[in-house]
Amino acid sequence: MKSRGHRIFVEAGTYKGETTAFLMPHADQVISVELHDGLYAAAKRRFAKYPNVSLIHGDSLIEIPKVVANCSSPPLVFLDGHFSGEGTATGEEMEPAESTLRRLADVTPGGTTIVIDDLRLFGSGLAGFPQLDAITSAARAAFPAAVIRAGLDSIVIEVP
Repeated sequence: MKSRGHRIFVEAGTYKGETTAFLMPHADQVISVELHDGLYAAAKRRFAKYPNVSLIHGDSLIEIPKVVANCSSPPLVFLDGHFSGEGTATGEEMEPAESTLRRLADVTPGGTTIVIDDLRLFGSGLAGFPQLDAITSAARAAFPAAVIRAGLDSIVIEVP
């Protein structure tokens, strides 16, 4: 968040809220989208007293582009909202990162950073995960001028 001056963190997949809790003290605003009813309810209870945390109950494929379009400054967007087995939920797509990038193309402000988590799973043959070249091609098509690089188990897209 510091390297590009982000003050807003947008997350797909709240799960148990550990990433939200970690970034909460470092951001003016944390917005997290969770589809699973129970995980969403638990996160609402956990973060109820923190005014800089907003939780959205819904499919990240639908909700993340809406959130990003309404950010007051370029956000750090963390895409980790995929089906992970029992106790998680499946939205319109099992792993929506590729489609989310396409939907973000027209609404993402310059200066945004997008991080797609779980790089090791792309191209692994795990059901629902596209090939690595498909996700990088989607990133390049959505953000032709962006710097796209590998991070620690992630793909990082720095929109100029």
